Amino acid sequence: VFIAADELMVRVLYAESFMAMLDYVGVAVCGMALRAFSFCTALVMLARGDGRCYIITESASALLCLVLKVAGYRIGGFAGLGAAYVLHYAAYSAMVLWVYRRRYGLRLGRGVPALCAMAVATAFAALAFAACSDDKPEAPVAATGIALDRADAETVPGKTIQLVAA
Repeated sequence: VFIAADELMVRVLYAESFMAMLDYVGVAVCGMALRAFSFCTALVMLARGDGRCYIITESASALLCLVLKVAGYRIGGFAGLGAAYVLHYAAYSAMVLWVYRRRYGLRLGRGVPALCAMAVATAFAALAFAACSDDKPEAPVAATGIALDRADAETVPGKTIQLVAA
């Protein structure tokens, strides 16, 4: 939805000079699933009372974030900044997952990584679809709906995929 309505949201909420940030929003929204995943996993450190490990992990993440965002902006402008956001949360997810497994001996449910990967892939597919169909603003929403219906079918036994033309 963010990919399909990003221009509308910027026009309603901000001045015209903020339209340049659309390149950032379109790419960065692809990392939102990684952000949600990594935050949930990182909270295990706090729940276990391991504040030292949490501070070390967050500090390393903040440093990585700074380096990636400076490099991303210099290389690709706002789109590069969005790519840096995705890369940062991919790396942060790997860091906290490593701590989650190694330090605490915990494992994720079987469907969690697949669901997270599907959400990221769906966002990138919707972004690519939006880039190819600028004259059809509803196209990314349709692509996202189809992909989410497919994800549902893969996680719910016995559910079949039905594509309905509107």
